[in-house]
Amino acid sequence: MLGLGILKGLSVTLVELVRPKFTVRYPEQRLPLAPGFRGAPLLVLDEQNHRARCVGCGVCVRACPQGVIKLETSTAPDGSRLVKSYEVELIRCLFCGLCEDACPFGALKMSEWFELAAYNRYSVRYGERFWREASSADAFQPRTVKSKARAK
Repeated sequence: MLGLGILKGLSVTLVELVRPKFTVRYPEQRLPLAPGFRGAPLLVLDEQNHRARCVGCGVCVRACPQGVIKLETSTAPDGSRLVKSYEVELIRCLFCGLCEDACPFGALKMSEWFELAAYNRYSVRYGERFWREASSADAFQPRTVKSKARAK
């Protein structure tokens, strides 16, 4: 059975040679993402009061291997914990999903958002104002920067 590996390799090459080719015109056309795809972490918003489900326990901060999640809490007059700020520095995020797995309240999920291009590295840090502007966790649409056309 000497040369069987070469024959298998050549058969794969011949099949790909005759298979019809197609081009996806990105970003107008998009291929579907694979099931289980992990994009940027996203706070899940509660639909009743339009606030994040996060209670400020800090488990996600401790679970993050890169330390890209910053959480600040304060105490309310009744003694409960309030989330003052919640920031994720996406430029350093590994998209590993450990923060999502660690959260006992289901306040984080890995979204399908992967287009993280920016003009400087500090604009890929999202805090409380960004999370409030997102309409819901299921219908998350990233904001796009409008570019001005150059006059010739």
